[in-house]
Amino acid sequence: MLSTADTITYRYVFNELDYQQKGSLSLQQLQQALQSLDIALNQDQLNRILRTIDRNNDNQIQFNEFCQLLYICNYADPTDPIQVLFFAADENFNGKVDKQELYTLFKKLNITVNTVDVDRLFKKFGQEELTYIQFKELINKLK
Repeated sequence: MLSTADTITYRYVFNELDYQQKGSLSLQQLQQALQSLDIALNQDQLNRILRTIDRNNDNQIQFNEFCQLLYICNYADPTDPIQVLFFAADENFNGKVDKQELYTLFKKLNITVNTVDVDRLFKKFGQEELTYIQFKELINKLK
């Protein structure tokens, strides 16, 4: 779902703001990037998303985390925590969450699970034969 053109645009914006070439953006630089891309998030929405995507918890945004943020902003409603979490878990930007991505998200949220628990969850959703779940399928199973 993330196109080559998107990636090129994101890289250009990221590099323009990372003028010291540190390979990461501060919160202030990130806010400048969002403004330049006409993405409007309030501070609370931004903070919630950042807590989810900052994989190494360094309070800096590396390029892959920057892409994850923009992917969330493009495909999720930032006021819907389920959508935000789903697209935050989708680390390869394909519109699907596989078992490993879900496991990683649970760990990031400090939810104690193991791979057997994730397998059980997929089985409960009727997805045991698949290795991924799409957002619409997830929502339908949660209803």
